[in-house]
Amino acid sequence: MVQSEQGELTLAIPPARQGPFESVLVPKHQGRLSGLDEKILALYARGMSTRDIAWQLEELYVAQLSPAIISEVTDTVSEDVKGWQCRPLDELYPTVDLDALYVNIKVTGWLSQRAIYVVLGLNREGNRRVIYTTTALESVNRSLRKMIRIKAVFPDEDSVFKLMYRAMNNISKRWNRPIKNWRAALSHFAILFPERFKV
Repeated sequence: MVQSEQGELTLAIPPARQGPFESVLVPKHQGRLSGLDEKILALYARGMSTRDIAWQLEELYVAQLSPAIISEVTDTVSEDVKGWQCRPLDELYPTVDLDALYVNIKVTGWLSQRAIYVVLGLNREGNRRVIYTTTALESVNRSLRKMIRIKAVFPDEDSVFKLMYRAMNNISKRWNRPIKNWRAALSHFAILFPERFKV
């Protein structure tokens, strides 16, 4: 029996009598298909609690997973989070914006309000986006605040970092979209700063 996007599936796997048998679709001792883990991580990135995710999966896919199993799935990103926090940065950023968001975290049984610092530095290719859209940091913070409001209290700092990591991955996907009215803005910049534009 495995959990999948279509609900519970019963597998009838014949015994391997002549030698080792390796299943291609569902590896040995795996109770979930890989697509389900991605759904769990996507819901977690939107600020849902493990209990809410369990309820949502049961409602949509008739898949019964305990909050503990869902927590195991979300813990798989912990190594990615550490790598993300320690990633090498560029030597130069044309602009750097700093801000802080406050979250409620349980610390030794007490509720504590902690600051999460958000730093947004765009590389040289992204500097015209900063010139044209001065609200880049506000946009990121608005998206992050939405998720913080959904999850009123975090059980520990690790859960905050996991949520921020997944949320920033979702937010950064939108940065590749074309900038609205960029041609008009570019023409205006060319008039104001002709020395910076090649004819």
